[in-house]
Amino acid sequence: SALETAELIAQVARDSHLPWGGMRVIVVGDFAQLPPVTRNGTQREWCFRSGLWEKSGFQTCVLSHNQRVNDDSFLDILADVRVGSVTPRVREFLDSRLREH
Repeated sequence: SALETAELIAQVARDSHLPWGGMRVIVVGDFAQLPPVTRNGTQREWCFRSGLWEKSGFQTCVLSHNQRVNDDSFLDILADVRVGSVTPRVREFLDSRLREH
């Protein structure tokens, strides 16, 4: 995986067998998105499910304040969608945006 390759490069660059060659590493991402995409369509695991993730001992920091959207009802809809829940408000929101071609 890309995560494992990056960690190996860090070890080689630092000439150290410590995780990430002993460097501090900050990993960011939105882990509530779709699974990783591959060219041949095979399913790949998320990086946070690898043994390396556990070995790295990353500390999780969850950002809770949205900086881009001020509409609380829209944020509630997004929260439902992120966990795969098609609530009545999600269905109503999506249906309200249907357009004829």
